[in-house]
Amino acid sequence: MPTPVGPANFSLGAGWGTGAIFSVFGTQRRCQITIVASISPSINPTLTFVYPDGPYPLEPGILAKMVGGTGQFADVTYQPGIANTVFTYNELPSVGQNYIFDLDVLGI
Repeated sequence: MPTPVGPANFSLGAGWGTGAIFSVFGTQRRCQITIVASISPSINPTLTFVYPDGPYPLEPGILAKMVGGTGQFADVTYQPGIANTVFTYNELPSVGQNYIFDLDVLGI
């Protein structure tokens, strides 16, 4: 059974703005995260996901996309690693807008 994830598995980069908040639900394999941008966001903010089950033997396959929210839809790119993945929202977030992402980690 896939391991549940929580806020301790994620960290927001400064690009989401001072005081940005997020919520997450799901498992290591598939989860959804909602981020609310705050004061002074910057272009291409990041989100780091640390796998709760520890490192994979090889980099996992990753799927990520923005699926909703009130903010501007944009592409999501990612840099996978064996212990974590860094996701980048390829746009400038707007203060007070929310951004909903689906993240899938397909590990071996």
